[in-house]
Amino acid sequence: MEDLSTRIEPRALAASVDAVMDEVIELRRWLHAHPEPSGEEYETAATVARRLRALGLEVREGVGGTGVVGLLCARPEAPWLALRADMDALPVTDEKTADYRSRRDGCAHACGHDAHTAMLLGAAIVLAGLREHLRCNLAFVFQPAEETCAGAAAMLADGLF
Repeated sequence: MEDLSTRIEPRALAASVDAVMDEVIELRRWLHAHPEPSGEEYETAATVARRLRALGLEVREGVGGTGVVGLLCARPEAPWLALRADMDALPVTDEKTADYRSRRDGCAHACGHDAHTAMLLGAAIVLAGLREHLRCNLAFVFQPAEETCAGAAAMLADGLF
């Protein structure tokens, strides 16, 4: 099996992660305040796609409905690795009192998909900045409708891979 490890100096990687931490936290809070139910992740998908394009990634939208895929091609001859996050929220009330609590009645990120999406975007930011060190290509997969168990199958049926 081919070695897909990178040759990134650990301190440089840590510094890259630290540099995006505030942005990831801010994005997570925005996502938490703007939850969207399964299959209706329109604003989330648009935000994800816009941020991936800003990194210079090729972006596929509407995969499996509202899914988004960002492609980071570091080496055309290299294999691909997919990293995935779910984007949908639950039909529940947000009991938080924080300023970033859900602004949508009866819909909230109660099991972490806001954090998953923000963390995967953070990883995309860091890895796009370290592109020259990568020994594989990366597909950042933002899956819709995980809570209804429909999103993954829809993305595959839509030609994800």
